[in-house]
Amino acid sequence: YFRTLEVYITAGRAKLKELDESTIPALAQAVEGQDDVIEAQKLRDLRSARDDLERRVHDLLLTRQVTMQSLPSIRLVQENDKSLITKINSTLANTVPLWRQQLAQAITIYR
Repeated sequence: YFRTLEVYITAGRAKLKELDESTIPALAQAVEGQDDVIEAQKLRDLRSARDDLERRVHDLLLTRQVTMQSLPSIRLVQENDKSLITKINSTLANTVPLWRQQLAQAITIYR
């Protein structure tokens, strides 16, 4: 999950750079000398889409940070789960056979 976030963040930053350095300036220059309302609206839409993308990249950065902060607690839960599994296996390997043996002895004594 963390690696996927990195890929999305990198792609978002690359697209933002492309928009900021080439796409938006080229369209702004084309619109600047014209009175074409449609082209001006395209420029506004593109700038709006760029702002949305920037917000999404920021959200991904926050998600990555939250993920990094939760990693130690996830590891702690995993270690506790392993410990619990070990205790259950020990109980099954030692206690249950002993219980069976004592039950068999009790049945034999009862007869």
